[in-house]
Amino acid sequence: MYIHVSELLNFFQISLNLTKHKLPKCFLLLLTFNYFWACAQPINVQIDTVIITDKYPLLVWGNTQIIDSTQQQLYITASVADYLSRSAGVYVKNYGGSSLATVGLRGLSAQHTQVSWNGVPINSPMLGLIDVSLLPAGGNNKVQVCYGNAALQEQNGATGGAIVLQSKPQFNQTLNTQLYTQVGSFANYQALAKLNAGTKKWYGNVNVMGRWAANDYLYHNLLLPNKPLTRQQPENAQQYNLNAELYHKISPLHTLAARYWGNYTTRNLQPPIVGSNFNEQQTDQAQRLMLQWDGWTNSKRHHHLQATAALLNDYLWYNNDTVSIESQNHSRTYFAQTTSQHRLASKWQLNTQVSYQQSAVYTNNYGNNKPPIQQQLGGFAKCSYQPNNRLNAELLLRSQQFDNRPILFLPAFAVAYMPTTKPNTQWQFNVSTALNARIPTLNDRYWYPGGNLNLTHESGFTQEIGTTYRQKMRKNIHFDTHITLYYTHINNLIVWLPINGAIWQAQNRKSVAASGIEWQTNANIKRKTLDYNLHISYTFSRSINLKASSSIDNSVGKQLPYVPLHSLYVRAQINRKNYGLLYENTLISQRYTTTDNSTSNTLAPYLLANLHAMAQWRWQQITIKANLSVNNLLNVTYYPVNYRPAPLRSVAIGCSVGW
Repeated sequence: MYIHVSELLNFFQISLNLTKHKLPKCFLLLLTFNYFWACAQPINVQIDTVIITDKYPLLVWGNTQIIDSTQQQLYITASVADYLSRSAGVYVKNYGGSSLATVGLRGLSAQHTQVSWNGVPINSPMLGLIDVSLLPAGGNNKVQVCYGNAALQEQNGATGGAIVLQSKPQFNQTLNTQLYTQVGSFANYQALAKLNAGTKKWYGNVNVMGRWAANDYLYHNLLLPNKPLTRQQPENAQQYNLNAELYHKISPLHTLAARYWGNYTTRNLQPPIVGSNFNEQQTDQAQRLMLQWDGWTNSKRHHHLQATAALLNDYLWYNNDTVSIESQNHSRTYFAQTTSQHRLASKWQLNTQVSYQQSAVYTNNYGNNKPPIQQQLGGFAKCSYQPNNRLNAELLLRSQQFDNRPILFLPAFAVAYMPTTKPNTQWQFNVSTALNARIPTLNDRYWYPGGNLNLTHESGFTQEIGTTYRQKMRKNIHFDTHITLYYTHINNLIVWLPINGAIWQAQNRKSVAASGIEWQTNANIKRKTLDYNLHISYTFSRSINLKASSSIDNSVGKQLPYVPLHSLYVRAQINRKNYGLLYENTLISQRYTTTDNSTSNTLAPYLLANLHAMAQWRWQQITIKANLSVNNLLNVTYYPVNYRPAPLRSVAIGCSVGW
């Protein structure tokens, strides 16, 4: 599906007609406040002298993780699914090859993990989640994982966390071109072309990526005697992505950005190793268009305002010849958001946000009903108080509404404190508590049969406590560690349950408690020409069902399916001038596949190892980079999803040329 001019006119017309919509008075007041404050005359504030003891800020809202730039170069043509599972230690529920892959943070479902693109939510309005195998990692400057309460300022409903994709302009940059290609096992080919250039007032970049894979990999069939070596049926997946961005610096204080992201993917879905092959095919298309303006009211930069408008167009076609099913799903979302940041005084700051989202779905899966339209309103006001560089407290008042339902008020509070400010040492504590909510998806409400218009929102709260310690030993040794303890409770969890024989219906029937520990440690040592880096992250995640959905439900007190109790990720890297060696280890514990934790269908734990070798050469204005990757180095047989085996050892060779 393509975006037409009429759709763009409709998009801007909706933005102009927001005041005609029956907005709650609190949203109108907050939106008006943003505008008039940004346009007001600047106020003079005497700012006290602040002594900076470390380059790291106080972590008020808890645990975040930014993917290392070296790994980003290694996975420049990979999907976000591969990126997170191999370089962040995040457990990805992958159905094999280029098939569906989802991420659920902190032991919750993928619907509790929000994915945003430069501030715009891109989760499907039908499913409430997104297939991260369709998202290219190389199209964004930064990939960040926000856990729990750290995601509150990204999007509503991110109870488990958020995956943030961001890109920034690089003005005053000469013309740069990069061509990258990679060849891997199982007929896996990837290619990328990047072009970017900038002046004092303009910056633009274009990324074009293609991925082709047969994915006819080898695996051991654990269901057959002697576990024979078996070849997976070819998937023949093709994926194309186009990212284009244009930035214009209107003045030193104002910047306008236009972004486009197009995706086209077609694939034959691989069947499970049991049952029949249904000859399933699927095509995904997505077009995302965004306009964004950033501005400061004066050179003192006391007041900042950002306005964003976006149009998201998604199309999914699924075909099953065996059972004669053809499903067509087209969703269109209009999104508008304004955010502001105001420095009230030397110790106080106020941030506000107001967002509006309208989603319309055209599908043959909702019966003969009129195509549903869902509207969401959201906003927050955050007040920050930082009397010195050792203490920061923030109060966040959020509100959310959908389809004229009652307004949800969701307060949150966080504080970070640093006991000491010794030179080259930083030790801090942070505590936060927050209410959160997730609204029903359109499939939950309108799917035929089984949709339930009487569903209410899921409600929950999260409490966190964490500590961070950083130290610089001498001039060449840096060490930091972070530990977080969290507890999340969710009521009215939406589940699909049988009501009349073969008919299933969405109902608010579950309650879940998710608790755990997150630990991350980094160490960096520089010795003459050698640079050593070690990263260790461990997660203990216990997600328990608290409420039975029926009299025969035996899931109370049991771990949720596909939530590993333990996960460990270790990355060791050594660099010497233009050469580097990177080793990654991921350990995932046993996972249950049924709600009653039956031991007959549990997935065995696995230890996955990857090894990467990198080299770089420069000749005049040309830079050549090469990498050799061995994935699943130990040739381990493992199943991320029941009856869905992952590949054994595979090799990939990549080369890029830039000038």
